[in-house]
Amino acid sequence: MTLFERTSEVQSFSGFLRRDYTVHPLTKKQRDYFKKFLSKKELLDPKLMSYQDQVQDMYIMERMLCKKMVSDILGVPFRCISIERGPCGEPRVMSSMLRTKEANIGISHTDKCLSIGFSEKYNFGIDCQKKYSFSAPNFVQSVFSERENQLICKNNFMSTDQAYTLFWTLKECFVKLLKTGFRWNPGSVEILDFDYNSHKLKIKYLGKSFQLMASYTYNDNIWFTNLLMAK
Repeated sequence: MTLFERTSEVQSFSGFLRRDYTVHPLTKKQRDYFKKFLSKKELLDPKLMSYQDQVQDMYIMERMLCKKMVSDILGVPFRCISIERGPCGEPRVMSSMLRTKEANIGISHTDKCLSIGFSEKYNFGIDCQKKYSFSAPNFVQSVFSERENQLICKNNFMSTDQAYTLFWTLKECFVKLLKTGFRWNPGSVEILDFDYNSHKLKIKYLGKSFQLMASYTYNDNIWFTNLLMAK
């Protein structure tokens, strides 16, 4: 069995690339082998210390596939790349051989699915999420505003849960784009306008409005989503 399959490659904007994968469990022998390609800082990551093999496996495959993407695009040797954590936990590309300090990488995973984005031109957020059942009214009210509920109810081409999950991934992408994480309730990020066909949306956060462009793919009940804002 192969260790992963690339399920899609999306270049929705010039200067941005997203690759989506299905990854498979590693044997102990494979796990130990791939650890040889991790940097000293990568080897100290808490996920690699997890007692759960699946957590270690996903962390290792994230790093291996991120490095491959950076190497493919920038031509930097695989062993000279380290994917480390920034102040808010965001992944960062580290290498003395980078031609620019503005190499942005993004990682998200759910179940056995992994999504990786890369750009030298854009700040971006990336997220993948399995369709969730938003059946608890109190939870929906705490996460989505009345305006967002109206936008979701207007759609007539996907299920309500599918639409709620898409909006959730867009919110996740936005805070990842800002590299802040959810400092408060996710409801603090409000989608004011959204056009599914044009991929344009407007988000309000801490009293400010942001115009953004999104790209999304729905496959096997999973949304693969990215959100971009030009520098």
